[in-house]
Amino acid sequence: MEPSWSLHLLSEILSAFSTDDPENLRNVVNRVAESVDAEVAAMISLDGITSGIGLAAEERICLEVLASSRPSTVTIAAGTLHTYWAPLRGSDTLVVGRLDAPFDLEERSLLRAMARSIELCLFMLDAISAEREARCDLLSSQRLLDERLAQLKESEERLLRVMQGTNDGWWDWDLQTNMCFLSQRWIEMMGGDKAKESLHQGFWFDRIRPSQRDDFERKLRQTLSSQDAPSFEQETELLCDDGAWLPVLVRGTASRDEGGCAIRFSGTILDISDRKKSEKEVHKLAYYDALTNLYNRRGLLDEIGLSVARCQADHNRLAVLMIDLDRFKKLNDTRGHAAGDQMLQVVAKRLKNGVRSRDTVARLGGDEFVVLLNALSSDLTAAQLSAERVARSLLARLNRPYELESGPSNHTASIGVAVLDEYSTNTDELMQHADVALYDAKAGGRAMVRLFDPEMKLAVTQRAVLEQRLRGAIDHQELKLFYQGIVDQDRKLCGAEALIRWPRSGKSWIAPDQFIPVAEESGLIHQLGSWGLRQVAGLISQWQGRMCDSFRFSLNLSATQFLHPDFLAHTLDQLDQFNIGGQWLKFEITEETVLDDLSKAAERMNKLRDRGIEFALDDFGKGYSSLSYLRQLPFSDVKIDKSYIANFLTNRNDAAILKAILSLCKTMGISLVAEGIETEEQWQQLRLDGCDRFQGFMFSVPREPGRDPESLLN
Repeated sequence: MEPSWSLHLLSEILSAFSTDDPENLRNVVNRVAESVDAEVAAMISLDGITSGIGLAAEERICLEVLASSRPSTVTIAAGTLHTYWAPLRGSDTLVVGRLDAPFDLEERSLLRAMARSIELCLFMLDAISAEREARCDLLSSQRLLDERLAQLKESEERLLRVMQGTNDGWWDWDLQTNMCFLSQRWIEMMGGDKAKESLHQGFWFDRIRPSQRDDFERKLRQTLSSQDAPSFEQETELLCDDGAWLPVLVRGTASRDEGGCAIRFSGTILDISDRKKSEKEVHKLAYYDALTNLYNRRGLLDEIGLSVARCQADHNRLAVLMIDLDRFKKLNDTRGHAAGDQMLQVVAKRLKNGVRSRDTVARLGGDEFVVLLNALSSDLTAAQLSAERVARSLLARLNRPYELESGPSNHTASIGVAVLDEYSTNTDELMQHADVALYDAKAGGRAMVRLFDPEMKLAVTQRAVLEQRLRGAIDHQELKLFYQGIVDQDRKLCGAEALIRWPRSGKSWIAPDQFIPVAEESGLIHQLGSWGLRQVAGLISQWQGRMCDSFRFSLNLSATQFLHPDFLAHTLDQLDQFNIGGQWLKFEITEETVLDDLSKAAERMNKLRDRGIEFALDDFGKGYSSLSYLRQLPFSDVKIDKSYIANFLTNRNDAAILKAILSLCKTMGISLVAEGIETEEQWQQLRLDGCDRFQGFMFSVPREPGRDPESLLN
């Protein structure tokens, strides 16, 4: 039984005793007896005071008030009295009334007083209990609050450590007061005193770069006004105290009230200078040439695409100038790549200085450059004239001598021009047509400017078809090596020149001057050279013992072959592989082959001479005809260009030049070979003038070899 329930029960009993109605008292006692199990006792202790209420289940009822520290059991005539403890103060023992006699007025008054005292005690007990419960709740709430405050402090400290670790600056903008708190790191990033924090009036829009401010504010307003945009993120640049611009990544989150309206905006700024620098470096690697710092192919194509769109919008035109350096590979092969790189840097500088700031210069790779001329006249003819004028000006700049660390060098360039028109309407077509025009410039003799014409494209297509056919001819062994005999003054066979031919069954033959340039450009010339040397080796073996000791096979070497870095080693390997004696061979090269680096050419020629191979200077008189070639290089023969032979009998100038060459060669101990002799008069006069050997249709028509050398003669 709970204590409060016991006290209420006692109060009800005392109230019943105070009445004059014994039946009512008996009913109360019976109800109490039914509610209380006489065999159960409950004990409570409060403030160290213990007291008891005794209730007999039979004839008598007794109320005891004890001051003992433990419950007591009192034996009454009717049976055992069980004690129930309640907070009641009083004398040691108090017996109130009996059932067999009614209470008098004094007793009833005393009982009512006791009932009121007990009721007051009950009220005070309830109040004390409520107070203590409230105090316990308050203590519990205080402990919970302290725990929450400790957790909040720990969270704040953790957040502060994280913010310090991330090196971000942060802010907190109160949208209701329009005050913005700026952290120490934020101020430090702007160049201020890092020991200070700041309370700023309004947001820091004034720090944002003006060109970016409108877009920043627009996106921020969208974030604050829309509940669907929980966060804000934007890259921008902020003005530092020293006037510099700091690239930052701004991240923020809006706090909202119950109605969804933004009331705070908090976030961070992250310094992304290093990332921007890395992105710039990556962009530079992707779009710029590392050697010249010009646009590369990717950057150029993007720029042309943008320029085409601008021209179409502004109703004007642009032009693409495709530039290629003539004989640049020779410089790389003879002086090394360091000299080649230096020259490319000089070319880039000359091109940049030769165009307007609105124009673009790019390097596609190797020795190929492109100039993009923007904002030309809307009139096609005027635009073409302007583009050609600029191209010729650039050509003059590029044709000037180059002072390199390895020594001076002379080079020319070829330029192809394509103007935006009905044939060239986009980036791909402009680049393709400029390349076609460049190819035409090279095919026309180099060092010139060519404007694209639709007919050029047909020629390029035909050349591509020819290259494909040539590859097939090599694979299917359709090519043949013909030989034209060379005779001495006694008209005796002393050598033969190997000449490659391309016969086609049932079709006209393809002339060497058509497919040899294609072979040089495509690199097939190296395969042809190896094939030709193998054919000569077989013929030497076949004619062994039938040739005079001075007999030599002459093979033409192109500049592409002779200047190749592997030419010397490859040739020596072939001599060993085919078991060819060098005393049977003579290589014919032109002035163009040795033009750029005489010392390098002399080194290669001397190493081959050590194996018995001789060299002849072919087409002498056709080009520069510099005497330094004959003085510095180990030539055994000079072959006079056939143009002098054709006219020297009727042209006094040609005759004089021819006699001068003959005299010079005799003085230097060099044999002179006249090629292109077709008449008896030419031969007889050249014999009288002192020419050593002769070649031409008069003696031998190029043909396939027979069983012996004499089969070559007419």
